[in-house]
Amino acid sequence: MMFSVVQFVNASPALGITLALDKFPPVYTVGEFVSFQGDLTWDGSPVTDGIVGLQIDDPNDEYFIFRTLPTGIPPAEGWKIEILDVIPCDSQGNPKQVFLRENDAYFHIFYRNNDEVSRFVRICVNIFDVYTTPLYAVVKLSTSIEPGTSQNLLFPWWVPKEAPVGNATIHVSAFNELPGNLGYPYCPEKSAIFTIQSESEIISYPPSPEGTYNLTFKLPSAGEPGTYDIYATTTYNEEWVYTSKNFRVELPSGLTGDINQDGKVNILDAILLAGAFGSKPGEPNWDLRCDLNKDDKVNILDAIILAANFGKTS
Repeated sequence: MMFSVVQFVNASPALGITLALDKFPPVYTVGEFVSFQGDLTWDGSPVTDGIVGLQIDDPNDEYFIFRTLPTGIPPAEGWKIEILDVIPCDSQGNPKQVFLRENDAYFHIFYRNNDEVSRFVRICVNIFDVYTTPLYAVVKLSTSIEPGTSQNLLFPWWVPKEAPVGNATIHVSAFNELPGNLGYPYCPEKSAIFTIQSESEIISYPPSPEGTYNLTFKLPSAGEPGTYDIYATTTYNEEWVYTSKNFRVELPSGLTGDINQDGKVNILDAILLAGAFGSKPGEPNWDLRCDLNKDDKVNILDAIILAANFGKTS
């Protein structure tokens, strides 16, 4: 397998951007966590008030993730296009926090053109479940906004029956064009938390150093195998940079209990399971490979599955 790394910058070397995945080679299995981090620099120094637009496409060239990630603390104002707010609500626009699976959840997005000229904008929406698995990614609106005007958008999202119960998050970004088409973000994203059926704990990660951006998400257990493309773009001090990478997602081994994927179920797999025993996603000793029954816990049920297959070879 070959993996491409492409980086384009404009004629001036002042603005620079990097992007690095947490595995090399960047090969993951469905249901695994993916993490990456990048640096944004100006003349070699970290940019601590920038924003980076992210787009990830799945192997079918369908939208998978749209985000706008900060590299520190962006300015509170001064953006030509601004996402003012995103509010979970009912069909009439009244605020609402709890939604049932296999029902519509509604979201009200407010945005404004602060510039003195008309601006074209693409409003992109991304929804993640309690485990940071992407559930929904879409370009919700592509339009021109007249100068000095505010607009709003109310839209429904059908909550899938397989969506995990707990706190989910919606992120809304505004781009002049999609990052995959060499566009950049106008402003910081806006986010809101809502609940699918009942309360649940949200996985949290430590903040990244200033001048860097990062993202961690969980691949769907029933995800699409193949190559995923990542695009990162931004502008700063009227300069523009772009970088891209890809990673590969594969189906797990067909041998149940073969945690280390060496073609046999033996003491090495048992040691790995023992090290992750009692863990769940987000905890230091969590190892997705040890969750043999895919219930987001490593416990006695997984140990029973491994024991039942102990000694088998592929």
